[in-house]
Amino acid sequence: MSSVSTKPTDGSPIRSSSRAQPRQGVGPLEPAFTWRDVRLYEFVLGLTVSFWRFPLVAGIPGEVLMMVLVVGFGVFTRPRVTSPNLVWFGLAYAGMIASAVFTSINAGESWAQRALRLLLLMAFAIMIAGGRVEWRSLVTGAIFGLAINAAAFYLHLTPNDYPPYLTGWLGDKNVAGLYYAVVGLLSLSLVRRGWKQLTLAAAFFGLIWLTGSRTSLAAFVAALIWWFLRNRIGLLLRLLAFAVGVQLLNWFEAEFSQVGPFADRTGTDLLRATIHAAEAVKVGLTPWFGQGLNTAWVNIKNHPHMWFHDSYAALFVEGGFPMLLIVLFFVGIVGLGLFSTRRRVSTGLRAAEGALIVVLVTAWQLGEVFFTSVAFLALGIAWYERFGKPVDRVQRFIE
Repeated sequence: MSSVSTKPTDGSPIRSSSRAQPRQGVGPLEPAFTWRDVRLYEFVLGLTVSFWRFPLVAGIPGEVLMMVLVVGFGVFTRPRVTSPNLVWFGLAYAGMIASAVFTSINAGESWAQRALRLLLLMAFAIMIAGGRVEWRSLVTGAIFGLAINAAAFYLHLTPNDYPPYLTGWLGDKNVAGLYYAVVGLLSLSLVRRGWKQLTLAAAFFGLIWLTGSRTSLAAFVAALIWWFLRNRIGLLLRLLAFAVGVQLLNWFEAEFSQVGPFADRTGTDLLRATIHAAEAVKVGLTPWFGQGLNTAWVNIKNHPHMWFHDSYAALFVEGGFPMLLIVLFFVGIVGLGLFSTRRRVSTGLRAAEGALIVVLVTAWQLGEVFFTSVAFLALGIAWYERFGKPVDRVQRFIE
């Protein structure tokens, strides 16, 4: 594989050739990812991205089958990097799920299917974080997979559940917006020239616009700003920019939610506001340990059993403070590296951090964001780039 596959623990890529020398600028000089570096297995997995939310076999979403395949093959694949942190992350996550399962059993809630899916998500992220899956090939395949989804949609070859908005096999316009935004950010790590990155960003912005998802559009813009600033400013300025960004998003939602092409959203916004009001009531009735898995839903007039439209509230209702704090620790602290003092990081880590910005922003207005395969894809990449230490080749040969 290419020389970008391993790296030291500071988040910058390993230099395995004389041409990969440090330079002055935004970030370390890294060898470009080329077609020669693409691995077919991971590329094909990424190519199926449009079907990750589509029921394929007996109502099972494609992402479940994909993750079973990744984990099944991954356990027999030697890791390319090592990271003791992954053990602790896995144990903390398993403890979180065990707590939610215990609460579910006591409350008489169904839990088995949900718990299995959540455990698969973490196993999927760990396979990526350990280098058992070559993530750049997977992202390359996902780019083509989402392009095919858009083309097939406008050729009337896919479902069209939210006309005229781009959905395709992803089914929901907000889900589609989330997928295009996350993969769009990750795609920036595959090219080095500024004009190529700008072209990719513009193309994905256009695709997100076609989904009609305002939240995903705002998240993508916020993530692009993070991408631009990440290696240019230090920790204090990054924290300030993060805080300002949160306030700007609140202002944008209040002032521009029904302007221009979004002026006809009065009905959907009223429904969303009604759901949020019901969510607040349920959150207020939830004990610190949560109500159990599959409980993040509300009953409202004419819309029984509506799933939450706030992923933060959903975390608390399902798993209480243990689930809320552990997931936010994974995504915001050890994924995004919000308090990291590293001034310069690799292009891969910068892109993964941007993708996690998308996750954090869209989770504010969408219901199932944290526990999605694209969120854990970004999380696994961030852990690989941030914590992975190259496996000693001599040791691998002896083994």
